[in-house]
Amino acid sequence: ANDDGLALKALDRIERQITLQAKLLGEIDRPANLAGSEEWAALRAKIVEALAPFPAARAAVLEALDDAG
Repeated sequence: ANDDGLALKALDRIERQITLQAKLLGEIDRPANLAGSEEWAALRAKIVEALAPFPAARAAVLEALDDAG
């Protein structure tokens, strides 16, 4: 429903999963910086679009993403 915290936890989990996968594949030896990638831009757009019906959650997620860089 309108659980902003749950949305933020889900995004954090997604980022950790991507980082773990990259480490396991030997692609990185430190946490991933996804900010400049096309894949992250596309994923971010889809997340924001999916949250459109939930303005408070959308705003919270966008704020958290902006704070994270």
